[in-house]
Order: sequence, then C-alpha cells, then structure tokens
Amino acid sequence: MKQIITFFILCSTLSAFSQNKLIEKGEWYKLLKIGACNKVLCTNNGKENKTPLYLNGKYEKEVQNNKDIILWQFIDKGNGYYHVQNKDSKLFLSSTKDSTIIQVKQPTNYSLWEITKEYKSLIFLNKQLKMYLGIKDKTKNASIILTKWAAAWKPIKVGEVEIKENTSYELYNSFLKAHLIANTDNTKAIVKAKPRVMIYHAGANSSNKESKHWVFTLVDKQYYYIQNKASNKYLNKDFTLVDEPSETTKWKLYKNDEEKMSLQNIDKQFLTFKNRSIIADKYFGSKTQFTPVIVNTKE
Repeated sequence: MKQIITFFILCSTLSAFSQNKLIEKGEWYKLLKIGACNKVLCTNNGKENKTPLYLNGKYEKEVQNNKDIILWQFIDKGNGYYHVQNKDSKLFLSSTKDSTIIQVKQPTNYSLWEITKEYKSLIFLNKQLKMYLGIKDKTKNASIILTKWAAAWKPIKVGEVEIKENTSYELYNSFLKAHLIANTDNTKAIVKAKPRVMIYHAGANSSNKESKHWVFTLVDKQYYYIQNKASNKYLNKDFTLVDEPSETTKWKLYKNDEEKMSLQNIDKQFLTFKNRSIIADKYFGSKTQFTPVIVNTKE
C-alpha cells in the first residue's frame, strides 16, 4: 500500500512539473494575452486591492519608464497551485469573493492559481472560484476579469540572452526580413535583405558571407563586444565599425521574446530602424528584435 501511495505522489509531482515546464523557479515573465494585440498583464500603480492593468507592453509610456511593472514570477505552492507576484509592486495576483481581479500584499486562498500548459501558453484557474484569468474584450480599453472560459496567456521569459562566445551568429530581424551586415568598405553596420525585399541596401557587402557574421565576447556580467567576422572590427554605439574595443563598443543583450533579443548600447539606446537606416532609440519593439542564428561552433 505504501508503495502505491508513494508512486501516486511521485506521478502527481512529475505531472505538475511537466505541465508547467514553460515557467521556471525564480525567473520573471511577461504575460501576453494570446490573440489580443500584444497586450500584457501589468500591475496597477503598486496599489493594493486595485485591478491589474492591461497594457501594450512594447509602447506604453508606463512600461518604458519602468519595465518591472509587467514582469511576474510564479511561486510554487504545491499540488499544482502557484502564487503570481509582480516584480515592481511585490503584490500578488488575487481575486475577491465576487470574482473581481485584484492585487494584494498578503496572499490568501483567492491568490492560488492552478496553472496548466496548453501548447506554448498557460491557463490560469483560480482555486477558490474555479474561474479563469481572462479579459472582458479585445478593444483598446479591455479589462482583466475572471471568466468561465479558459483563456491562453503566453509567458515570455525576460532576462539576459545566453550567447556562446567564439561562435559566429547571423542577426536576423523578422519584421524587416533583413540581416545586420557590414557595408562594402567595412566602416559601418547596415541592413541587408534579398533584392526583392524593399529594404535591400545597395551598400551591402554581398560578396563576403562573413560580413553578416558576428562574434560576441563577454566583457563583464552585462555587456558584450560584438565583432564582425569579415573585418574583425567592433560594432560601435553609433553603428560604425571600429578597430579596437572600448567603452563605446559595449552592448547589452535583452531577451524580449522567444529566441529573440534586442541590442542596447552604453547610452541605453536600442539598435532599431527607420526606413532603410539603422538608428538608436530608447524604445524597443519588433524592429529592435533580432534572432541570433549560429553559423557554426568551430571558430
């Protein structure tokens, strides 16, 4: 009998773990509502008993001033239930008895959520009320509610991107369908796409495949040098290519979507695009996101 009980407990634990392998202990996530215009769950000015906000996580001024307001962690409370805590306010996602979504300092049974995996998304079921975390509608003024119907939320892990050193990468932007590449005379970085794509840059060094290969060297815990493989020059904060690394060639890597990252220079500006030109901007969005694709691992 003991063996049967032990086996049952073990299977339950493994099942809960496998269901929630999209989330990891101690990590922070954006919660993106699937099919709702890239809007994310956000704490409401750090005020207790207020309903969390529902914001566009890429462009809202509140988010740009403090990105921690849209970051959440999942604290395992056992038996498949979790507390969901905001990084900025330290408040917990909860509910009232009348099914209003609020945020509280001290979690209760109404703060316990059964989290299950559905493909690459998560479903949140409130333990007490047996209702799901969802939204009222998909308009600009959509609000967070509990609903009888399961709603999918995509967890996007936020943090430093793990990049292998001494390995060549292509940096591909899916929004522009273009690569970051050195120009013909190896003096600056530009974007290059296929000739049929509108943003094709005539100054691209298409004769040398290594002109779109980049090697990352970790400088300290936060910053990397980004070196062009063809020219052996370093990407500078103004997007020129220079011979020697320095403070101005340090770049921070931000992971803001699955398998994508943004490059932020020492002045806290992101590499992005306007028309056909690379520019620096303090805001990040789809134009700043690059997918690092390994060329080879034998350098």
